[in-house]
Amino acid sequence: VEKTATVDVPGVELSMDALGALADGTAAEAALRLLVEQYRAWIEERRPEITRLQGTRHETAEELLRFAGVAADRIKKGVAVLSSSADALDAFRVANRAVARALRQRLKEQFKEEPPRWRAFQLAFILLNLPGLADPRDPNRETVDLLFFPTGGGKTEAYLGLAAFAMVMRRLEHPGENGLAGAGVSVIMRYTLRLLTLDQLARAAGLVCALELEREKDVARYGEWPFEIGLWVGKAATPNMLGHKRDNRSDSARTKVRQFKADPRGKPSPIPLENCPWCGTRFGPNSFALLPNDDQPRELRIVCTNFECDFTRDRALPIVAIDEPIYRRLPAFLIATLDKFASLPWVGQSGALLGA
Repeated sequence: VEKTATVDVPGVELSMDALGALADGTAAEAALRLLVEQYRAWIEERRPEITRLQGTRHETAEELLRFAGVAADRIKKGVAVLSSSADALDAFRVANRAVARALRQRLKEQFKEEPPRWRAFQLAFILLNLPGLADPRDPNRETVDLLFFPTGGGKTEAYLGLAAFAMVMRRLEHPGENGLAGAGVSVIMRYTLRLLTLDQLARAAGLVCALELEREKDVARYGEWPFEIGLWVGKAATPNMLGHKRDNRSDSARTKVRQFKADPRGKPSPIPLENCPWCGTRFGPNSFALLPNDDQPRELRIVCTNFECDFTRDRALPIVAIDEPIYRRLPAFLIATLDKFASLPWVGQSGALLGA
């Protein structure tokens, strides 16, 4: 398989910082218009090349170019959405700032000298999907788009950027009282392999932390309810119940927290994360607290022990890792495994995640 590499597109703004500070729709049009034009030029350059193909290979190439043209039309429509909708542009700006901030936190050395930038295919994928997220009547809302790129190519940041846009856009479209109307599950990330799920949790949690810091800058606009990420996976990875004083279950959050506090070196963290997803500091005994008390807990509060971290002391990490509070709080971003979806018919409370 030939190596796949991305290239910059001259005249297109790829800096996340610059896109996160776009002044208005006109600025968005100027920053992104050439992405569509140069993509269409690339498509036309391919047409003479496929004339050498015969039979089904030629038919396949023609169909691929047709689909490329459809994608170009959708990208253009995405740019138009940013040019015409103040809410969509605001959500796009916040998403860019959040992804950039999360990348700087995770890869501090890499972005010391130069700011985070999108790869052209990442930005194109986001723009292509904006109309379907911004307009419930958009015909492509029912389309499933596959983002296909080699490992390490940047797929994660592309869909996290799109997820950030979706979560913020929902808040802006449905402000309601204290922003609660726009709260609830906006994004579901479903995986089949637990190890991959937990690796993605750390990166997605960093994005949600960045979004939460953005929300706190303007609570009146983005709502009082926090952006949170929920881990909805099997009990082998995270406790599925909080537990209580007379409950001796070994897999409850209460039991795991007490074991970790007693032996933080010998026992694993009560949740699948060993380190703070924002600053990287290793969790310690004081990172976990069962509230309102240890005997009858209703939530597991997680904080960083690094006092220089943004998520320490009174500001908890926006992570919900136990099933019971997940059904109550309905975190905006939900990471789930296939086995949990199989349990939907048997666990009534889980229907709340899907609006039931």
